[in-house]
Amino acid sequence: MNIDWNLNTIDWNAISSIITLIALIIALISLRQNSKQLKEMKRQWDEENRPNINISIDISQSWFVLKISNIGKQDAFNINIKFNDEFLKNIPNSRYRNSYLSLQSNPFFIEKGKSKYFMIDSCKETKNNWKDKDGTIIATGTYCNKYTINETLDINEFIIENSFKVNDELTTIMGYIKQGLIVQNNDYMPIQKSLDAIAKKITSEK
Repeated sequence: MNIDWNLNTIDWNAISSIITLIALIIALISLRQNSKQLKEMKRQWDEENRPNINISIDISQSWFVLKISNIGKQDAFNINIKFNDEFLKNIPNSRYRNSYLSLQSNPFFIEKGKSKYFMIDSCKETKNNWKDKDGTIIATGTYCNKYTINETLDINEFIIENSFKVNDELTTIMGYIKQGLIVQNNDYMPIQKSLDAIAKKITSEK
């Protein structure tokens, strides 16, 4: 069988059209792939730089508190949050309970890196007040009109007999100032001098 390789008989227009079509298909595939990569990069950036509401139980001085924090990199707005009825019913102090009811009724705002605190019960009384109660705290809601809140905590997991929170040096100094053990003046006595005064006070009491 003889093949005619005469270039004059080849339809170059058809071949050119086919090559152009193949190039167009490759370009479209590449464009689609790049679009997917850009969307994924944007999603990752949004996830890393979004607001992020975290709910935890903390100890402030001699109180158990519910800590609502924005640990993200953007401010969190239009925060709507609800708590389970059992938790609200178990809060012994009606004033603290009402603060949660008010919180549920009013959307609020938390700056990035900031927190809000709400009283639960005193550390001293918590063991007695909650020992026969369900200490589960369920918080659900939304913020920024698109992110969800779904946290479950158990206050009984935080009640450890003879446990206490260790404050940093500045918090300790401020506590002593409030108790009148260190005189607060307009010159703002340096921390080292304050620590010396505390040490002398403790030594004199021994």
